[in-house]
Amino acid sequence: KTLLFFGAGNILSRTHTTSLDALGGLGRHMPLTALLFLVGTAAICALPPLNGFVSELLIYLGMFEGIAADNTPLASAAGLAALALIGGVVLLAFTKLYGTVFLGSPRSHEVAEASEVGNVRIAAMAIPLAGILFVGLFPRAATGIAVRSADFFIHTPADAASWLLSPSLTTVGRTAWLLLLVVALLVWLRSRILRTRKVAQGPTWGCGFTSVNVRMQYTGESFSEGLQSIATPLTQNSGEGSPVGKGEIFPASHSFDVGHRDRIGRLFSMWWVELLRRINARVMRLRTGKINHYVLFALAFLALIFILSILNLL
Repeated sequence: KTLLFFGAGNILSRTHTTSLDALGGLGRHMPLTALLFLVGTAAICALPPLNGFVSELLIYLGMFEGIAADNTPLASAAGLAALALIGGVVLLAFTKLYGTVFLGSPRSHEVAEASEVGNVRIAAMAIPLAGILFVGLFPRAATGIAVRSADFFIHTPADAASWLLSPSLTTVGRTAWLLLLVVALLVWLRSRILRTRKVAQGPTWGCGFTSVNVRMQYTGESFSEGLQSIATPLTQNSGEGSPVGKGEIFPASHSFDVGHRDRIGRLFSMWWVELLRRINARVMRLRTGKINHYVLFALAFLALIFILSILNLL
């Protein structure tokens, strides 16, 4: 997450926008940020050979141990199903994020004029990258550090925990190194083959349509349309705009806006948001804009602290 936050900061500093639909094509303008952001995306999606895979593997192993045990098989099975569902949604969400931001064509002038950040910011992203690779490539050593840290709080025998996890983690570490070597070999072969060949570049074939523009590409909304159709009972969708008439052979300019509201989230947050709104409305009455009132508030606070100190309530 730290790596992704750093990457988001780099994008914001160069494009000055947080709208996904205004971004696109940043992989050509900010290649180092795009590469490091890709590693962070793969890690948070729990893909090998990175730290997210090791973390979820340990959770899955715990779930399977719970299913095999006689005390909590149903709870472990439910947790396993929920974790698998969450993993699929996370994979879709971050694929949408990376594709919309770094692939395709720039959707605004600010994005088209963006440039790579300085070496200091790239170095800041490299620090969490080192942690990601360390946990992914040396899971046994990283887990040993975590177990010894946990032993300080919960007094779990560190040697016993490491002994139980060591066979699986050793296999994961060896597989991660093998996968990394295969990827490095494929990258080397690709660069060697393309070195002697001329690579032609051109626009994507548009089925004969010649007036292609940057709006004719996938957006975050269109990419996740399939998942939204499945989650329709859980969301409140709204659309506003002027539709294209049947008689418009050459349609004029039209606008369309789509909005979504999480019904489950509103169900749990509605009551305390309304409570905070009422409290804030009462507190706002104290903002009179007069200095003498603010000085009085400070004196009242000091008097309250003095009284509480005398009564030994602090």
